[in-house]
Amino acid sequence: MSDTISGKIVKIGEVQEFASGSRKVQFVIKNNGGYEGQEQVFAFDLFAGVSKPEKLDNFLKYNKVGSEVEVSFNIKCNEYKGKYYTNLDAWRVDKQSAWRVDQQSNDSTDDDVLDEEPPF
Repeated sequence: MSDTISGKIVKIGEVQEFASGSRKVQFVIKNNGGYEGQEQVFAFDLFAGVSKPEKLDNFLKYNKVGSEVEVSFNIKCNEYKGKYYTNLDAWRVDKQSAWRVDQQSNDSTDDDVLDEEPPF
């Protein structure tokens, strides 16, 4: 299953390096997309294999805590010793442009415009 979600990066963990040469970083985003605008928190893993080390390097170069991003991810579930673990594996992270963030904030004020008197 693949999906996308938008939010603000609130934490970027330490890079983990594996014997195979691949690397992983966990990052956390928050948004207000929950029930009735409640805050939601999502923790993603971003893997970079030996063949694409720039994937992780570019993420760290262009994203910081506070960055507004859109994350494309897969939901994975694995069984280990009778227990099930679910991971959100990010495969693409795009910074949200200023116009897109502004547009989202403007969308929430559309109701205010409707409360004004009509121009006739």
